[in-house]
This record gives sequence, structure tokens and C-alpha cells, in this order.
Amino acid sequence: MKTNVFRTAIPAILIINIIIPAILLAQPIDMTKVQAEEEFHYGINAFHLGFFGKALTSFEDAQRLDPQSPLIKSWLARTYFRMGLEDTALSMWRGLAASGKGSPLLDHITRVVDLRRGLGRELFTPDKYVLNATVDGSLPQFRNFKRPSAVYSKPDGGFFLVVYGTGEIISFDVNTRITGVYRGGIESVNHPFDIIRVGNFYYITEYEGDVVTKLDLDLVKVASFGGRGIAEGKLLGPQFLASDSSGALYVTDWGNRRVNKYDPDGKFILSFGRKSPMFPEMNFKPTGIAVMGDKVYVADQFKKRIAVFDINGNYLSSIGDESLLNPEGLYLDKDRYLIVADTTRIMQYDLSTESWNELCDLATVGKRITDITFTPNGDILAADFDSSKLFIIAESSSLYSGFFCQVERIDSKNFPAISAEISVEDLFGNPIVGLASQNFFITENSVPAKDIKMGFQNTSPQPLSTVLVIEDSPDMNEYAEEIKLAVRNVAGILGKDNRLKIVFARDEGVLEADFGKTDFTAIDALIDAAGTASWNMGRSLRQAVAELLPSRGRCAVVFLTSGKLTDQAFDLYSLVEVTRYLRNNHVRFYPVYIGSLEKNNEIEYIRTETSGKTYLYFNPEGLSSLLNDILSQPGSTYLLTYTAPTDSEFGRKFIQMEVQVLLHKKSGRDESGYYGPLIYK
Repeated sequence: MKTNVFRTAIPAILIINIIIPAILLAQPIDMTKVQAEEEFHYGINAFHLGFFGKALTSFEDAQRLDPQSPLIKSWLARTYFRMGLEDTALSMWRGLAASGKGSPLLDHITRVVDLRRGLGRELFTPDKYVLNATVDGSLPQFRNFKRPSAVYSKPDGGFFLVVYGTGEIISFDVNTRITGVYRGGIESVNHPFDIIRVGNFYYITEYEGDVVTKLDLDLVKVASFGGRGIAEGKLLGPQFLASDSSGALYVTDWGNRRVNKYDPDGKFILSFGRKSPMFPEMNFKPTGIAVMGDKVYVADQFKKRIAVFDINGNYLSSIGDESLLNPEGLYLDKDRYLIVADTTRIMQYDLSTESWNELCDLATVGKRITDITFTPNGDILAADFDSSKLFIIAESSSLYSGFFCQVERIDSKNFPAISAEISVEDLFGNPIVGLASQNFFITENSVPAKDIKMGFQNTSPQPLSTVLVIEDSPDMNEYAEEIKLAVRNVAGILGKDNRLKIVFARDEGVLEADFGKTDFTAIDALIDAAGTASWNMGRSLRQAVAELLPSRGRCAVVFLTSGKLTDQAFDLYSLVEVTRYLRNNHVRFYPVYIGSLEKNNEIEYIRTETSGKTYLYFNPEGLSSLLNDILSQPGSTYLLTYTAPTDSEFGRKFIQMEVQVLLHKKSGRDESGYYGPLIYK
């Protein structure tokens, strides 16, 4: 049974605009085709409202009426995909390709979806990295900067370039447009060398000033420490910075041939690297530095290797002997790889296998790479000191495989003003962040859209919609009071600006509190009631996701659970199908264990695949970081608005919409479509 929202007056319009003209022209009408188009229309409207069950029914009816239509089949497959039923979607996409009705886009979608399944991500090994883009300091649009010494990637896809020669720190966005310049104000910054963020502060080294300067997040100076000298805590030409989990700072003191360690307020703790019985080096020349766990990695330019210390300064070992030429900047990637800037090379050391790999050699364009970092989008930024350039380097296969783009929904109710939610990810589902309207090219029936504007980026504050799922089982009965407190805790943490629904996990998921309508007295009574022994996690999570799908912005499911699942937890929908339903709709999953300290493997699988986080309610920190954890992770979706360049024919015409996303040499595309609102005329 279809809702009237999708069906209002469409038959009348079909009669007026199709049947009557056809009769007047004495031409036969294929009523089956007309009915198929009508069902397709309903399906498109339901899809863009997030009602995938209704969309599926309409598209299936449309296919039954017109089984040869590739357009109907492609939308049916897209709906199966969004519902987490990837096997069915892939089968339909491959069927289209086998029948000669496929396309390069369809091939790309099939390949990416297949790659994300199984062990595709785990078995993927990065290939060589190649040049993707160059920021040339000799060009006026880049301020004619000279001698960049370090680069620091920001969560929004932009970066800071520390420019030693011209004494400034330049802020760039992901498109390499300058968004700000820091020169230190009246005092000026004296040949800055490196920058790092620790907590709510930035720290920069001033090589000629012999100090470390502490700045707030607006780059306003808070304090300086160090100072010129050879005494403990003093500095002579400080270069690179690193920090450990406690917030302590490590500074390579080039002139004094040592590493200094300070607390976040600049109080000196200790120094290490000078000759000792444990470290008998005479000419230690520390440059790059990185910290992981209780180990400190320091590039030694004299010995052409990496010295390894503990966080108390005790020498442990060295790596890279006979493998490096002139190591400088260091970067730790994924807690497994040590990335080294080595002349014109970028070297990777696998800490688990103790093996070296050359990621890239920029000898044809570069001279001396002093620092490297990875961006949230998976590229490498490399500062070349001697050539006054910044190189953006991409994994070679990503240039031809590009982005995975999806038009998530289109809102045409204010036609010709259109809004479209578009997700942009890499091959493995990681969001591509920092894009601007200039990165999106939208056409309708091959006609360029007008006035494309950014509604919100995936890193900007967005509406947050959350469903709190409460396991309603006998195992939770003994924790009734704790659950009541947890419900209030979650509601309080999310705050009035974020929307919360509450679903009880029983045989099916049951909505007990809608957005803005949480009655804690009623919820308490439900918690006190006897639990359901046959509660079903799979069905309840699918209900929770269905409650979120019409929402715009970020979506999350928080699950209060004992960690003990029933045998029928995934009877109707498998664990994988439930997980893909969340993942394919960008819903992150946050389990909260009540009572149990033992995590459940199936629950943790869902959490891992959706990039959520696990909480143990009785741990001291409880749920204090929940909101920050949800908001700190970038979403995948951008909201774009534009003016439609085509005529909707009073809402009767299906308008094909195409979107292409370009960032440097990478691109991605998708196709979608919509109907305008029905107009009676």
C-alpha cells in the first residue's frame, strides 16, 4: 500500500497530459508502460525522502510492468544497495553489464562495492606515490614564499606551510588557496621551522629566535619558552617538534645536538642525545622526530639513520643504517609505518616487518624534502626547502580509480531551487574532506546547473540525529536504574541542539520517543517492565536506521547493551546485511556496554565497519566523550544547492542529474535524477 504523499493526483495528470492528447491523435497507448512510469515516479520520490522500503516496492512493480528498462533496474539496484542488500544489488548491476546495458560508471560502482567487501581493504597494499599537484613558491598567488621547512595537515583537508625563508606560516585549504598568513604580529616570528598542535594550542619552533612559541587556535601568541643558550632547557636552532600521549613536547635542538623535552606549559623536563655510555655518539645531528607509545624516533643526519629512545631519553636502538641518505622530517602513519623525508625520496619503514620501501622519488622536480605529512584524504604533503615548493603526492592507483561519489538524495520541492546531498569517499569508504563548491560540477540532461553553492561541508557543523537503542532483555533488568541514568546522560550530552529518538530492542525495534518528545517518566516505566527474552538485535538496528534515513546531516546509533545476544539476533537479516545497511547510509554505531566488561564480537564488528567507538558505562570516563567523538569524525556528505537549468514539465518529466567531483588530478562521478513538484495547469 503506497502513501498518498507520492500518489496525489498523478493519474489525473496522466489522463490530461498523456491519454487525452493520445486519443485526439488517434494513437494507441501502452497503458502498461504508463503504469510503469507512474510506479517509477513514486519510487523516485520515496527514495529521495529516505523511504527505501516504499521505493523498493514501487521499483519492483515498475520492473514487473517494464522488465526491459535499464533505468528502472539501475534504480532498483541502487535501492537494494542502500538497504544493505549488496549481493542483490551487485547481481543486478552485473546483469545490466552482461546484457550490454552497462556503463563505465556502473563498472566503477561494481568494482568499488566489491573491493569494500571481504578482505579487500585489509589486503590492499599501497603502490608507488606519484605527483598530484605542486604549490610553487615562485608564483605570486602563493606569496613568493621561500624555503618551506615543514608542513602540518589539518582535519579539514587544509594545511599549514611553515616557511623558514620568508618568516611566515601560510594556511591553505584543500584546493591550495591561501586562507591566512601568520607572521607573528609586531614581534614577528623569527624564521619558523615547524608547527604542531597539542590539545587546544599550536606550538612553533623559531630557529633564529631559539624559542618555542605557544599559540592559541587563532594563532595568537600565548607564551614562549626555551631561549638561547647551552644550559639545560635552552635552545640553539630548534627544528622539529613531536608530542606524546601526555601532551609533553619533544624538540630537536640542532645547535646543542640533543632533544629537549618540555611539559605543555613549557617547563623543561629533560634532554637526551648527548654522548653517554648507552649512546656513544660523538656527532649526533638530530632533525626529524616522531613519538609512538613509549618510543621516540629521531632522525640522525650525521649517521644517516633513525635513533630510537624511550620517552625518558634512554637509547634503545637504531634503524635505517645503510638505507638512508639524509633523513630529516618524520611522520608516523597508522601506528605501523615510519615515513621519512630523505633528500628527494620519501621512505617508508614498516615497524612490524622491519622492512624499507621507497614510496616516491621526486628527483626530477625536487631538491631537498625536509618534511612530510599525510592528509585526511590519503595524500602526502612534502615541503621542499631548496626548491621552495610544496608537493602533493598521491598513491598512483588512486589517480585512475578516483573517488566514490553518490547522490544520496535530491530535494526538488522548491523547484527550480534544488538541494542535493552528495557523498564523496575514497575506495575504502574514507570521507574526502574539505571540498568547496568549485570542486563540484553538476549538469541536468547535460546542461550545466546554475549558481552552485555549498550548503554545508562534511567537516562543518551539521544537524546531528541520533537514535538511542535500548536492549530490552532480561539480562538488562538488574541494571534498570543504571539504564535510566544512562538515558538521561545520553540526552544531556547530545543537548537540545541535537535530535534524539529512543527505540526499544524487542522482537522488533519499537519507537518509544520521537525527536523532541522524550518523556523520561514513560521511558522509566518501560525500563522497569520485564524484558523480552526473544529480543532481536538485527531487526531493531534496522528499525533505528530507518528512523534516521529521512534526516539530513550526521546520523548515529547509540546502543545500550548487556553484550549478550540471542540466537535469533540476525535471523531475518544477516550480521553483514545489517552492518551494510548502517555503513551504506553513513550511520555510525556506538555500543555502550552496561554491566559487562567483555565486548561482543558481533557488536564490535558493526562498530568497526561503521567507524564508531565502544564505551564501557562503568568506566570512570563513562560517556563524557560521546558527543565529541561523534562530531569530531568527518561525515561523507556535502549539501549543494543550485538552480535547475531544465524544465520539469509541471513535474511529469524525469530529470537526469549528473555530478562530477574534481580535486587536483582525482575525480569521481555519479548519476541520479528527480521529478519536480506536480503543478496543475
